[in-house]
Amino acid sequence: MKNFKLKHLFLLSILVTIIPLSFFNVIYLVRAGIADAHTLAIRDQLSALRVSGKIPDPIAWANFHEELKNASDIMPDSPQYYEDMAYLEAVRGVSFLKFPEIADPNLKSAMANYRAALHMRPMAPATWANMALASYYLQKNNADTAHWFNLAAAYGASDPSTQIPLFFLAMQDWDHLAEVQKSQIKSVYLNARGSLKKDLTTILQQFHRQDFS
Repeated sequence: MKNFKLKHLFLLSILVTIIPLSFFNVIYLVRAGIADAHTLAIRDQLSALRVSGKIPDPIAWANFHEELKNASDIMPDSPQYYEDMAYLEAVRGVSFLKFPEIADPNLKSAMANYRAALHMRPMAPATWANMALASYYLQKNNADTAHWFNLAAAYGASDPSTQIPLFFLAMQDWDHLAEVQKSQIKSVYLNARGSLKKDLTTILQQFHRQDFS
């Protein structure tokens, strides 16, 4: 009888633990589903814009940003929404570099959102690369830019979403790069294949560099 009661108490304790966990899992999945449903079309459009290299017009930019902000409020532990908001802010900041009163707040906000994304997904070299690029535009030749550049280069050597922003940064700041950074960039280019090779070649040609082959 004693053993029977102990078994029931043990099973009861398991149920008391499992039921709240299941409840919270359901809530989490519902929240995630709502956030994804609201932003699916926007994320698809953003992806297409990134591939094409086009910048969203001001109205589209505001709509994208508002929807992503709402999604991040629903799912504050999802890094993707922060990364997408950071991308929008960085693009806006770079397009207004001649107007620091517009560019700087957007680049600073982009940096904050990249940091938020990295807090939840620290092993993301593409995010480090984008952080380095935004940091460079905000304040050229600072220690943080070099630090994030090195992290991205070390962990994203074969990742196109990492190498494209790194190459763009490297071409603009080539004379200030350390020799080890220049060697990394050249090595990635020489070993790149397919669409990555094509994209990196386009960047090289844009900056009139012919000494990589």
